[in-house]
Amino acid sequence: MSINSSNKEDVKFIVPLNLLGDRDNILKVNNCATRLRLEVKDADKVNAEEIKKYYPAVQKISDNEIHIIVGTNAKLLAESLKKIISVYDSNSNKAFVILPLLGDKENILKINNCATRLRLEIKDINKVNIEEIKKYYPAVQKISDNEIHIVVGTEANKLANSFKELMDSQSFKSSLLLPLLGGIENILKINNCATRLRLEVKDINKINAEEIKKYYPAVQKISDNEVHIVVGMEAKALADEFRKFAI
Repeated sequence: MSINSSNKEDVKFIVPLNLLGDRDNILKVNNCATRLRLEVKDADKVNAEEIKKYYPAVQKISDNEIHIIVGTNAKLLAESLKKIISVYDSNSNKAFVILPLLGDKENILKINNCATRLRLEIKDINKVNIEEIKKYYPAVQKISDNEIHIVVGTEANKLANSFKELMDSQSFKSSLLLPLLGGIENILKINNCATRLRLEVKDINKINAEEIKKYYPAVQKISDNEVHIVVGMEAKALADEFRKFAI
């Protein structure tokens, strides 16, 4: 199935809000035929290089305006971004930002909490970037070689639940993989079989197979324009989610 054959009602804006300087940095969302046109408080807070891993071009128009070239679904993506902002959950966004700093999904074995702490059982403490996490929460404690606590305050339970939801989210898995596939513009067709995500791509050299293997065990280059990712029985659900990010 072509990526453009996605149900248009399901098209989603995929870029994490922290790359736009977070929700409070976004003042207004508009669009033209192929661009998202964002009025922001501070254009310098927008991480253009990281956004380009998702969409092909980002332009700083002024100190308060950013354009993201997203293709002919610009209007739908603008509507999606407006919805994301309107129902923004800071705990969900914090979980999204912090998860890679914990060594990503595969490094987390169990998620618990007490009144003020996120308590995580992990595989490898050396994969946890404590100093980066402290930019969001001031206290991070190594309890043992397989347990770490993050002091987050009275919303510990909500943050723990956000982490659990994120770990099971197909949307999150898609957002993790998309930059490793060369961005949305590198994907021409999305198919699946029982256990594989089967992608036709423009440039196989943009596929970061080693990074993808951190999430899924096998990545196979079938030809110069086709790659398969063995994802297990969630293959159809993951393929359907990818189609929601169509340009």
